[in-house]
Amino acid sequence: MRRNSVLVLLVLLVGLVALGLLATLHFNRPRGRIITVHDDAASHSPDDLTLSHSRPACSPRSSARSTAGTPARTAGAAEKIEPPITGRSNPDELPEDMLLLRMIIRVRGGLGLHSLLRDDADTFWVGVSQGTPDDILFEEGGDADRRGLLEFEIERDALPRTESGSLHAEPWRMSLTLDREHWMPVSPPRLTGKLLDFGVVEVDLQSLLGEGEVLAVGRLLQPGGQPLVLLEWVEFTARKGEDYLQGDDSTDDRGGFQFILPEYQHDEAWTWQLSVNFAPDDEPFPMPKPRLTGRILDFGEVFVPCAALEVTLAGLAGEDERSRLAGGVTPPTPTWEFSYRDHDIWESRGAAAPKNQVWVFARVGTYFYDVNVYDEVVSYCRVEGSITLKLNEVQRLTLSLERASSVHVQITTADGPSDDALLVVTVDEGEERGRTVQQMQIGRRRVSIATPAAPAATHITARVDGWAEQSLEIKADSPRELTLTLTERAPKRMGTVRFRIPEWPKALSSDGDSLLLAVNLAEPGGKSSRFSNIYIDPWQRQLEIPMDSGTYEVSVCEAYDIWGYPMRQICPPLGYTVVAGEVVVVELPSFADPPWTYPTDSVQIQMRVDERVVAYSGPGVASGKANATVRTGSYQRNEVTLGRFALTDGDQTVEMELIAPAARNEEARIVASVPARVEVRALRGGKALSANFTATLDGAGAACTAVVESDSRLLLWAPVGRKRLTISAPGMGAQSRAVEVRAGECQVVEFSFDDTHAVFAWSERYVAEEGCHWRLYHQDGGRVAEVEDMTPAIQRQVLRPGSYYLRPWCIFDNSADLRFTMSEGQETRVEVPFVARPSPNTRVKIPLPDKLPRSPDGYELSVHWYPAAAASRTIGEQLVESSYAPEVRILSDQLVITGLPASVELAFTFSIGSFNTDPNSDASYLPLGWLVPWRTIKLAEKADLVLNHAWVEGRTAHPHWSEVQVTLELHPDNAPAGAFYSTDDFQVFPPQTCLTRWSWHDDDGKETRRELRVQFSFSESGHARLPRELAQALADDGLYSPPEGESSAGEGG
Repeated sequence: MRRNSVLVLLVLLVGLVALGLLATLHFNRPRGRIITVHDDAASHSPDDLTLSHSRPACSPRSSARSTAGTPARTAGAAEKIEPPITGRSNPDELPEDMLLLRMIIRVRGGLGLHSLLRDDADTFWVGVSQGTPDDILFEEGGDADRRGLLEFEIERDALPRTESGSLHAEPWRMSLTLDREHWMPVSPPRLTGKLLDFGVVEVDLQSLLGEGEVLAVGRLLQPGGQPLVLLEWVEFTARKGEDYLQGDDSTDDRGGFQFILPEYQHDEAWTWQLSVNFAPDDEPFPMPKPRLTGRILDFGEVFVPCAALEVTLAGLAGEDERSRLAGGVTPPTPTWEFSYRDHDIWESRGAAAPKNQVWVFARVGTYFYDVNVYDEVVSYCRVEGSITLKLNEVQRLTLSLERASSVHVQITTADGPSDDALLVVTVDEGEERGRTVQQMQIGRRRVSIATPAAPAATHITARVDGWAEQSLEIKADSPRELTLTLTERAPKRMGTVRFRIPEWPKALSSDGDSLLLAVNLAEPGGKSSRFSNIYIDPWQRQLEIPMDSGTYEVSVCEAYDIWGYPMRQICPPLGYTVVAGEVVVVELPSFADPPWTYPTDSVQIQMRVDERVVAYSGPGVASGKANATVRTGSYQRNEVTLGRFALTDGDQTVEMELIAPAARNEEARIVASVPARVEVRALRGGKALSANFTATLDGAGAACTAVVESDSRLLLWAPVGRKRLTISAPGMGAQSRAVEVRAGECQVVEFSFDDTHAVFAWSERYVAEEGCHWRLYHQDGGRVAEVEDMTPAIQRQVLRPGSYYLRPWCIFDNSADLRFTMSEGQETRVEVPFVARPSPNTRVKIPLPDKLPRSPDGYELSVHWYPAAAASRTIGEQLVESSYAPEVRILSDQLVITGLPASVELAFTFSIGSFNTDPNSDASYLPLGWLVPWRTIKLAEKADLVLNHAWVEGRTAHPHWSEVQVTLELHPDNAPAGAFYSTDDFQVFPPQTCLTRWSWHDDDGKETRRELRVQFSFSESGHARLPRELAQALADDGLYSPPEGESSAGEGG
């Protein structure tokens, strides 16, 4: 008996050990994506500018070190198994009657859920039932993150339990809805405190993929061995003849990517490329061929040539210290951002504490960077510097934070601290007073306010509803800790609005988009202003928001996609009144079904003249607004609002038709279908010109343009009235004449071009070498008109009779001119010799101005130069040799110009404007700009010198300059002969006097020239406005329309 008992115990022990091993294998298996390295992959050289399919056999380059000298991490060290995934929300913070449901949905094999969504949807839906599928207990949608994490709150009473409080034993089932609904059994959840935890739910890939679909997977790495982690956007394209495939994704924390390819037919003939956000759009990287296994198209490890930089931030305050500084209250999590830029790239990477590292992947070059930390309780100094990134190397940059001088502020009342305490921070800087820079709901927390540097001043205002506000100034000698105690009571001014939200139409909710609650505040005089934009998700049914007392109206609008609702409103405005200290309930009406079957994010405005598409711009009704301009083209959702569109046609209007998208991801169209009013025909040498000519019909603010590529006639439409018709074709110049456009009639207008042409015989050296191109001029008496730039691709040119000459771009006098005469109806042959391009072997470095502000979006450079000998040019000759373009880069401390011509006296100028990409700003540039006035210089061969110039502070152009309908030449006093700034391409105006010149043609082709001496001066810190006398003169000529509310005299410079 004892022997049998021992045997039984041994068997049980062995079984337990086996189970333990199986459990260990199960729970410790890798949780990332399927990554396959092909056995037959080719080796890769880190210096190659192509992609390979496997990790290079060599170890990472030993020269790849950080600025602190830390050696690059080996490739193997980057391949760690990702840790178990935890939730985002803390269930202990929920009320007693609520529970947090949590589950992690994974596709079997470690694949992510996000890529299985179709048609740009970003939400999946989950339903949970017990017993029969029809009895759904909970249903919720969630953002499709890579982990498949889903969390939502449920009412405790909705959870079915036995009398003893335990969960029912019936089977649990889950429905997963992506493009269609999938039901599957799940293990019973575990109820612990306020957490209902379903754990990890694995679903089968085969059941989620549609017919003909495959899932493309792979991993991106830098040749130094570092995975390209957390890239926001990667686009994958494949071509085979005329066929085209495309997918896109972001990468995860191991460089993994995945995306679905519909109706994919595997073929080795497909050629794959990828594009990333740090490389130009026109420079994609070639990819190796993938391998298809089942329904997974595996690219394995793909190496992308680039620079890799690990940024580590040292000196962030710990949680214990931050809690102590906040007064024992847990403060919001701090975030930080590393921004880097050169002359044409501005990017940033951010993280939330306690994470103190980010990865940057970029092209090779020198970047200047800055680091900003956003922390309510600790103030840090901004960190700035520059770094040169190297190809295929892994570099490391450690930045140490310094704490800024600050004051810790807390708000309380005579009754004690308040959860509703609000702190408003304003600054006085220069001429700008009281600018709000921060507004924080701090409640009982203590927060940090940086002390200002003279002469700036910082003011703080404490607000608690029901108490009179208090303000004080923060100074350098202020106490390190301040408490603002509000002692005087005041009437309450805030109430609470409870929005009750109806069920969404199925089309909207399944798409996963958000909607917008647009809240407007009523103002005296019947006007209203936007108070707030509140985004709501498909699963939200109630929303509570504190608001100031007053009268409001709310409407529900499309947020991101366009579904065809008029004026984007799903339900019309609903009025309500907020009473201080009370709760008002706003019951939103049911949402109407969307007018369209498919949403879109862009709209194309079209004009069709007898079914031919033309370009048009003219007066009419746009988005329901009268006296607007209707322009054809493609517009994004934030650029157009659906409403009434119509064209003005004298006293009549032509209504435009709104056409819904025909399929998903297609554009909607707003179309004007009109009959032709002018038919243009062109003859050359008596024969119909049947290709490549353009005609424009314009006048009275309307312009219609059409291009013919394979026809001998062209159709146009314009509102009734006198217009000017212009026709042009390559090499033939332009002809124009006045026409009277009439309703119900189509006029035929015929143009004839003489068959006089030149044949250009280019030197054979142009076939093998890149030589200097030429520019063709037409000389008529004492005037010269540029015809066009000439390249070896142009071998035959139709020209009208007269005298001409060719001049090389890179020779700046008449020593190499080729002169010839064209006779009517004759062919003239011109032998063009080879002229070598000068080598770009000069470099000029110009230190940046000390006071140049850090631009949030980078800088825009304008460089103008010309040979000083060209100052005596004939009127009409090109001044700036723009086709001979030097390379210009702005670094952290200097401007570098490479490739200016040597041994030639040059006149040049350059400016820097701070570029602005804020979509809410009317201006493309920030106000402050810097300029080096025109000067002359002569560079030696292979010159490499530093020029110290006196920069002049100027102002960038106000948006009102765009209303000027003519190019202005600004000829400054005391400048080299012939120097001028052109408003076509120069943005910074210095304080100086300029002779301003402009010209225009009337409908009969008569040219009028004007000039006016103008003083540019700036009495304010804003943009450079049109000087009053210039604005008046342009308005008198009909070339400037002052914005509404501004006189034609302008506001001065």
